[in-house]
Amino acid sequence: MLYQFFKARVRYSRIRKRFASYTNEQLATSGDTIKDGDFVLLSHKKRNRNEPSLKLVKIRSEAQIESDFGRIKATDVIQAGYGGSVISSRGKEVIVKKMTLEYYTLLKKRNATPTYPKDSAAIINMLDVKPGSRLLDGGTGSGGLALALSRAVGINGQVWTYELREEFYKMTKESINEFEQSNSLRFFHGDIALCNAPQNYFDGITLDMMQPWLVIPKVLPLLKPGHSLVTLSPNVMKL
Repeated sequence: MLYQFFKARVRYSRIRKRFASYTNEQLATSGDTIKDGDFVLLSHKKRNRNEPSLKLVKIRSEAQIESDFGRIKATDVIQAGYGGSVISSRGKEVIVKKMTLEYYTLLKKRNATPTYPKDSAAIINMLDVKPGSRLLDGGTGSGGLALALSRAVGINGQVWTYELREEFYKMTKESINEFEQSNSLRFFHGDIALCNAPQNYFDGITLDMMQPWLVIPKVLPLLKPGHSLVTLSPNVMKL
């Protein structure tokens, strides 16, 4: 089964406004502590704005965090913990939130437009991904989809992700490995058409590239009979 998936040209925030995210000392009960090297999300609610200002930060205990809402000591963030708050040098209250895959995908430094979380969720459902699935991903890009797929397949699954551009491959691999270690995610620098996996090896295939039809005949034999292949197209004019 072949899906052609179109990336919607609407602001992701418009869709996300339907969902509320509450984080404070009463609701943050994860029990996790912030350690040196962890990624955290800093949130400051501005007046007359529906959505807060957000900043993705990697904690360095001796460092000062620079942000639009003022400087913050990393040690204060560690002491406040998840769900706590700190006061910036500008007197702004900043909430410390636990980093999620959604915000990591949206806020991290990237080399290409990401596959937004709403799109990744739809693709995971299209492919009927479950723990233990084996997936082939063409066009790693900024790695948002590959990381979402790796979480969906779990520790017993596999995601082989291919990136043709060397600078994208190196940057994304380093960035994702810094964020979290995934035993199921395998990075390849090269042409996905040259993938040497056995025939009928994968439970699903995704292709996020300019001309996916050129590689479909090459990768289709790697897909299990009756399973799905999804292509992502930035706009209809490319078809």
